[in-house]
Amino acid sequence: MEQEAVLRMIRDYNACKAKAVQLEGELDILESQAEHTKATEMAESALHGQNLDGMPHAQGAGDPTGNLVARFMDGYQPRYLRDLDDDIRGRKAALREMRIICRTVDAWMGCLNDRERFILSEHVIKGNFWGEVVRLYEQQWGIITKEALKKAQKRALERIYEIAR
Repeated sequence: MEQEAVLRMIRDYNACKAKAVQLEGELDILESQAEHTKATEMAESALHGQNLDGMPHAQGAGDPTGNLVARFMDGYQPRYLRDLDDDIRGRKAALREMRIICRTVDAWMGCLNDRERFILSEHVIKGNFWGEVVRLYEQQWGIITKEALKKAQKRALERIYEIAR
């Protein structure tokens, strides 16, 4: 994997986690909607009976409800249900992608020590400036220079690049 792709995955980690939660919520709603719609589709479609207006009709006037049931049993789905299923499949694919990114970054971060993980989390993932990272680091571990933090970040990223190859 290219270093730029690795760095992009680390930077996008929080956005991927948030997008995954959003997609899970959307999928719950869409799947519930699809389940309800499919359950009521045949019943609502069967409400249209024969047209008994006294006029002669062609051979197709037989059993419209039976014909409809046969179509459903053969796998017929109205266009709006196919579109809903396509939307659900697309969101599931996006959710799988977000989860893969999150699990991958979690695995990479798990290979680092606490200090390296802190530096990458604060600077690369959260996007804090170096001055803020120095201040937060010093609160937790003691005095350090910006250059030492940069060096530690470089070491951590090199370890991740090695794993990602």
